Amino acid sequence: MSRVSLTIPCFALLTIGLLNSTSISPRIQEPAPNQTDEQLQMFSGTIVSTGDVLFLSAEDEHKTMYGLDNQSLARQFLNKKVSVTGTLDRKATIHVKNIEEHKA
Repeated sequence: MSRVSLTIPCFALLTIGLLNSTSISPRIQEPAPNQTDEQLQMFSGTIVSTGDVLFLSAEDEHKTMYGLDNQSLARQFLNKKVSVTGTLDRKATIHVKNIEEHKA
């Protein structure tokens, strides 16, 4: 057999294998630009502690308690009225972007 006759079937098998492997690969959806910025919210309340864990006790009619993912930043504002900017997850934890103390 000549080299040309072996090259064509090998090329065809490689091509089919590559096409099949790329068509079944998982697709990862990239977040849309500014998607996280659009979800930012502001929460007002007082930083309180229960043991070693800090929470935001919100100034709403239900006195909602939110977890804070940045405990070291929140510790600076313990027992102070603040505004927390961040995103809220399903477990009622605020992923903190910024904390500012309310000025009297």
